[in-house]
Amino acid sequence: MESEKKSEKKFHTKNQHYVPQFYFRKFSIDGKNVGLYNISSKKIVPNAPIKHQCSEDYFYGENGVVETALSALEGRFSNLFNKLELVNASESLPKSMRKNNTLEKIFTKEDFSDLVLFILIQYTRTKTVQKVTDEFLHETLRVILKKEGKPYSESELVKLSLKDSVIHAIQQAIILRPLLHDLKYAVLVNESGTDFLFVANFHRQCD
Repeated sequence: MESEKKSEKKFHTKNQHYVPQFYFRKFSIDGKNVGLYNISSKKIVPNAPIKHQCSEDYFYGENGVVETALSALEGRFSNLFNKLELVNASESLPKSMRKNNTLEKIFTKEDFSDLVLFILIQYTRTKTVQKVTDEFLHETLRVILKKEGKPYSESELVKLSLKDSVIHAIQQAIILRPLLHDLKYAVLVNESGTDFLFVANFHRQCD
């Protein structure tokens, strides 16, 4: 008698973020909450819990492979941003007091490589990647089917979706990283007195 196949156990981290929590904490006073403005609803939330922002249940799947890998990378990315804060803090000091806290002194080639990787992964790991990827897939199929003279319906195209599109996009980001290593970089220091803001939906223009 064949034994019944046991279902695969779900990963213990159910709430998976597509914008890392360490990044939110850079915009937080207490490290737990962040000021939030919802563009679509025009609602202001002065103290929105970071743990509930830009996350979804099992966003990267239930086996935990991608979530675990991203968590390890986020540790490196967090240290990278801590280094950038040292540069930012030293820029406000007189040159004689800056000592070794300059960008050239504390920012290594490996740090720059990690910065490129962070930007690429963050751009591709968002919730809207699925939508953008599907739209590209649908448009490509329209062109092919039209060229071959084959009939199709929009309802059939809508049903087509690339499985695990976010994971595929992250893989492509990792592959593309070496192509961006020749870029020059600079740190922008905010001296305006107005706090920086960031938009969580990276594929959508906000008015």
